[in-house]
Amino acid sequence: MKKIIAWAVCHFMLFSFANAQPSLDMGKVVLSIQPVNFPDAGAIEGNYVFTMDNGSPISFEKVSDGDYTDITFTGSFEKNNKTTDITGTIRIAPSGEGTFIFPRKIGDNPPQKANLSITINGDLGLMYDEEKTSGGQVIVTHYPTSVGDFLTGTFTTTLTDNILPKAGHLYKISGSFKIKKIE
Repeated sequence: MKKIIAWAVCHFMLFSFANAQPSLDMGKVVLSIQPVNFPDAGAIEGNYVFTMDNGSPISFEKVSDGDYTDITFTGSFEKNNKTTDITGTIRIAPSGEGTFIFPRKIGDNPPQKANLSITINGDLGLMYDEEKTSGGQVIVTHYPTSVGDFLTGTFTTTLTDNILPKAGHLYKISGSFKIKKIE
């Protein structure tokens, strides 16, 4: 009888573990890059999803002494038989919920300020430039206070690949983020 009970318990546990779903949802960042003022051969244009499931680290860090939060994401994607490496950082200041504005002109200092930079393949930098780009915003809909909770929101702006006075290419950047607080 003991063998039958042990066999039943063992099979029940094996069946339970085999059908259990992993609970490691760390969230995701969705990024869209679209050229504005030039045709793109497709090298970086497109939609990208960063998750721990596809090997793309995502995180955020609140820096107390500067009172800002950096949201970072990085990943490698296969496109047109080439690997495209993308690293992005969104900064909001001060840390918290609300609408964070990309300054529209040099010297603009909104009370809730945003910035975004993206590096493609380690050499092409897309950055915000008040003189060439058209503003934008980061909307943080939830800023977590407890470990296990999520930072959530959306972002949209225009970035340039050349901050020098000469003309550069412009890219419409948009997306969303949902990132678990782990500390």
